[in-house]
Amino acid sequence: MTPWQQLLHNLAALFNVKTIVTLVIVLVFCIQVLRGEETSDGFLILAATAVINYYFTKGDDGKPAKQKSTAQ
Repeated sequence: MTPWQQLLHNLAALFNVKTIVTLVIVLVFCIQVLRGEETSDGFLILAATAVINYYFTKGDDGKPAKQKSTAQ
């Protein structure tokens, strides 16, 4: 795979649903802060939860982590 193909592949992989949602939430939060608007507690909780969920559910290879079965 050429470097350009790899770059395009990596850019396409960035734009999955969780990434888009996380970026939109962070962008909205930044706009509200720059405008001096007060943000609601619910929005802050949603933003923090979305970002934490996104980064802590990814595996080491960047793919979603597989859930371990607790059934015996």
